Amino acid sequence: MIRLSRLNGSEVHLNADLIATVESHHDTVVTLVDGRTYVVRDTSAEVVEAITRYRATVLALAEHMLDETATETEHDEPEGRLLHLRPLGDTADGGH
Repeated sequence: MIRLSRLNGSEVHLNADLIATVESHHDTVVTLVDGRTYVVRDTSAEVVEAITRYRATVLALAEHMLDETATETEHDEPEGRLLHLRPLGDTADGGH
């Protein structure tokens, strides 16, 4: 969840994974995948930054939890794995 400020100053917490678009008009309009819209005080750049930080935090926490699991069960296979995905062709040998 990310915390944003509505025009009246109240806070709204939105699920960053459900945000479809962030538009800059006179105000910033955040549209969710279900079509709901929120007009917020935050700039579009601030909203995108909040989404990026949220996702980075989730990934860092997942990796931390994986490291803890691996430490606790040194000889056992970890219960989960964190996969680092990248586009095809994004390797040193040109994708081969």
